[in-house]
Amino acid sequence: MISRKVRIMNRKLIFIKRFTALLLLAAMVFSITGCVFSNYSKDKYPRVNGIDSLKFISATGKGVHTNCLFISNNYGRYEPTIETNYFLLTGDTAKKLIDEITALPDVYGDETEPLAYSIHLYYYDENVEYLSVYKNGYGGFPDNWHDIIEHTNEIAALENKPLTYSTNIVTIDANLLRKDFGVTDEMLPQGATVESFCSYYNFTYEDMYDKYFNREYYVSDYAYNYFGFKSYRLTKSTVAKASDSDSLKEYARAHLNNISSADDISIAGSFNGHELEIVRFDSFVKWLENNEMSLSDVHEADDGALDIERYVNIHMEGMSARDVIYIYIEPTNRYLILTRFMSYPDYNLLYDFFNQ
Repeated sequence: MISRKVRIMNRKLIFIKRFTALLLLAAMVFSITGCVFSNYSKDKYPRVNGIDSLKFISATGKGVHTNCLFISNNYGRYEPTIETNYFLLTGDTAKKLIDEITALPDVYGDETEPLAYSIHLYYYDENVEYLSVYKNGYGGFPDNWHDIIEHTNEIAALENKPLTYSTNIVTIDANLLRKDFGVTDEMLPQGATVESFCSYYNFTYEDMYDKYFNREYYVSDYAYNYFGFKSYRLTKSTVAKASDSDSLKEYARAHLNNISSADDISIAGSFNGHELEIVRFDSFVKWLENNEMSLSDVHEADDGALDIERYVNIHMEGMSARDVIYIYIEPTNRYLILTRFMSYPDYNLLYDFFNQ
């Protein structure tokens, strides 16, 4: 008589065999289907002489159009626009544009002048060889610029919002930052101006209009460097100085507007409406343990600065969120100042905290 254990093992073997067979069948179907789709896409959208992709920047935008665009052929994909792209990017106008762009010098004008245009073209030549060219212009535009704009508008189907034919290069200065991006002197450290901010970064047209200009990041980064906050950052080589609960209370009372919680190793409260926690450096590991964290949650940035970074459950369908606690250290190396910010650290506030 077959034992219960043997019967269970036999059932497991049957299940494994059937499951394996289904996997093999699925793999065969996927392989055959993939080949059919692959051959279909190669037949319908073969790689021929024409443009594969074009990244185009002309520093003459603002207003209706920033004059920044990216178009791609995406051979073999099935969105509704692909067929249109295929014929536009492999047609006669696309070939004319290839000729106009490849005829440009790699660098036009003087590189010390403001950026005028930047073109990255990827294409297949008459022999269906894949090639790429990078063309940058400074201070002005070549004689064939009108033709380049005309052909680009046609292959990108920009009838309703075309690139402009203007050759007036946008000046990136403090006035533009104030008017178009809302940067003000009040956002910056006392004594700094939008002019000094603009000069420090030497922004290009590409920085402002082709990429997402993250004003909050740049303002925070500028204040970090302006105040020399690198010296307020904790690193692996920083050595803790001894402290005690009495000196902690004294420091907290002198630096916080109010206190919300306190124990022997940390005191939490607010300064100018922002929540901070002051932790004794010589008890930092204990503080981590008390808050269900460990040294493995402390991560090192590229510049060697340490912060606490982890993912926490936000109790929404199993979703988690990145939680960053920024760590700063006061000059005597006795206390760590821990805080969170919604986006980027407010170094104006932190400077005021440390320099009361």
